[in-house]
Amino acid sequence: MQRAAQLWSSRKSWLLLLFAVLVGAWLRWYQLGELPRGLNWDEAAYAYNAYSLAQTGYDEWGYRWPVFLKSFGEYKPAIVSYLILPGVALFPANPAAARAMVALLGTLSIVASYGLVWQLSKDRWLALFTAFTLAVSPWHIHFSRTILDPSIAHPLLMLGIWAWSTKRSGWWLTGGALLGLAMYAYNAERLFVPLLLMLYAVVYWRPHWHRELQARFLPLSVWVVLAGLIWGVMVFGQAGVRARTVSFFGSSDVSNDVVTAQVLAAGLERPWLRLLHNPLVVTTGLVARQYGYYWRPDFLFFKEGGVNASPILGFPERGNLLEVLAPFLAIGLVVAASSRNKTHHFFLWWALLAPIPGALTTDGPHAGRALIMLPALNYLIAVGIWWTADQLKKWVPPKISLSVIWLLIGIWAMGWLVDYVSYYPEQSESSWQGQFRDMSQWVGEHQEGYDQVYITRQVDPHALLFFAWYSSANPTQVQAGQREGGSPYYISQFGKTKLIPSYDLAAVCPLLESKTLTVLTPDEAQNLSTPPLKTFHYFNRFQLSEPVFQVYDSDKLYDTDRKFIKLSCQVGPSFGVAPDL
Repeated sequence: MQRAAQLWSSRKSWLLLLFAVLVGAWLRWYQLGELPRGLNWDEAAYAYNAYSLAQTGYDEWGYRWPVFLKSFGEYKPAIVSYLILPGVALFPANPAAARAMVALLGTLSIVASYGLVWQLSKDRWLALFTAFTLAVSPWHIHFSRTILDPSIAHPLLMLGIWAWSTKRSGWWLTGGALLGLAMYAYNAERLFVPLLLMLYAVVYWRPHWHRELQARFLPLSVWVVLAGLIWGVMVFGQAGVRARTVSFFGSSDVSNDVVTAQVLAAGLERPWLRLLHNPLVVTTGLVARQYGYYWRPDFLFFKEGGVNASPILGFPERGNLLEVLAPFLAIGLVVAASSRNKTHHFFLWWALLAPIPGALTTDGPHAGRALIMLPALNYLIAVGIWWTADQLKKWVPPKISLSVIWLLIGIWAMGWLVDYVSYYPEQSESSWQGQFRDMSQWVGEHQEGYDQVYITRQVDPHALLFFAWYSSANPTQVQAGQREGGSPYYISQFGKTKLIPSYDLAAVCPLLESKTLTVLTPDEAQNLSTPPLKTFHYFNRFQLSEPVFQVYDSDKLYDTDRKFIKLSCQVGPSFGVAPDL
């Protein structure tokens, strides 16, 4: 009888896990190509490089199967493009196909969350609660629908630490390799994974350090080699450009604060104050302030918390976590801190260590860098839910109290989904550059018969990258195209497609050339009386929104407009040469 009860309990937990995975998968795959609406410049860069690699074996810069993508000069991890390559190769210019692998990895993270907690705690219900909270987490849903570095690094981290924590030695090598790949995929993991492995060793290897080190010598060696290579490239190579740009160390923010404080100290005739205003003290203070931001309730739970006001990093109408979970997180933190349970301590310290990478940067709080907090926060929330139900059992059976709690969480999740579908398409388009999709596809289909295609740079200087992606431009033309120097790097011309040169006296100057298709903004075309060939508006399902692009055919230009443009541009017979001023 006891054996049958155990078997039923095990089957029930697997069925509930399957339900959590199915719910999580639906939330991550529903309208995947429309929410967010459009691929932003990083997504488009990853997607077009995947397309270029699939077609030619070279990235957009002409490098053969690179480890890092030069892209805009910040050297992105090429693993992202390699992972999405199958979908892009089968369905070019399709945002949903490009995001499919990210959504799949995000769904697998739910399974990894369950597996990790079950492996460490041996508590199936705690593992299920953790998996369910991840399945309906707005924070995780958002990054499981976007082709961004943390979107790839996070599932690699989850799968890696799950494999690392198993009792089966055959999985340790896989865990070490996955954790190394997680470090390669994103800067936050490059700092956090070593901290996490040290935490794991401190919590679970004592007092058998030597035995564990001996047993895991090979997987540890694999991880150390991968980590060493990644750190070497980040510190001394070009792959660390982005990290060095946003870090407090060497930041102008620090030097400016130091100079200002020392000037004030001199003005007050308090030379000893200058001792407190040195780079080390100022940097420490800024890092502490940034660290605190990641624990603020407005960042975690409420509308437009911190940098989450940007639609790139989340859904501005709601917080990163469901508001109804706030009391359970608070309870979980207290329970874990007052407990002697190893697993409680492990996830508590995980939560405390995870904001450190984000705290070292100047533009926090940043939901992408803090995504590594989420597994620990979900576990602590699960602890809070379980503790609450246990305390209420004096008055209410646990089945009833847990049913009520999960019903409330489900209602909040449905409320979030309704708001997400209702508001986010319009909110996300501008930030995710969705306005380029319809224009690029239309121009790509109608460019035959024209000698030149000019596109405005005013909406976004990455315009030709979006055009290349959405029109499935020939990768060999893009690889041989022209780029503007500096950082970031912009494609300024490939084939017959060009950005309108920045030195033009008027953006309408390309219309002086015959057989030219020119895409302008309404402001750039405001003095033209010729009706546009096509007008594109910002996406809005409720009313006609403001126009964003207007397309003109140079051979259909009114004579009055042609005379006006000649006077405005002051050019000679050949367009494209900077005028003498």
